Amino acid sequence: MSTSIRIVFLFLILAACTQNESRAEKERKNLKTSLAFVDVVWNKKDLKNIDQYFSNEFKRDVNNIEAATNLIELTAIFNIYFTAFPDLHFTVEQITPVDNQIFMNWNLTGTNTGVFGDVPATGKKVQINGASRLDFDEQGKITHQTIFYTELALLQQLGYVLERPKIE
Repeated sequence: MSTSIRIVFLFLILAACTQNESRAEKERKNLKTSLAFVDVVWNKKDLKNIDQYFSNEFKRDVNNIEAATNLIELTAIFNIYFTAFPDLHFTVEQITPVDNQIFMNWNLTGTNTGVFGDVPATGKKVQINGASRLDFDEQGKITHQTIFYTELALLQQLGYVLERPKIE
């Protein structure tokens, strides 16, 4: 093998190692941000520095429905849940970083002792499981959050019931 081919080969190996190290570092940073977001925002209910975790171009989808397109809307959503469930607690069951994304399975518990939207408190406890995907920008901030959970399970635990449709 000629010297120039060896040098090119060595350069490619070094470049691949450097890229993998930066990818691993980015994944560690995104993992740290995700866990801090859960602890500070969800569990401590601290919304003062929400922009520390989220990009200004943030978007949130819940069960394939656009729920928030900016930090003001996101803050309003958190306040609805924090008012309705003052003891709300978010537990990460499993978390996996992949490139610029975090995949998370979670559990949320709380007692409905406050108004939920415009519905009076039921006093009922809820326990919901779900999954989220968080997308990060190059600065390590969340740009997109996709959440899936069974909304029907939440409503049933609050006392709502499904009725058979009336056919006339």
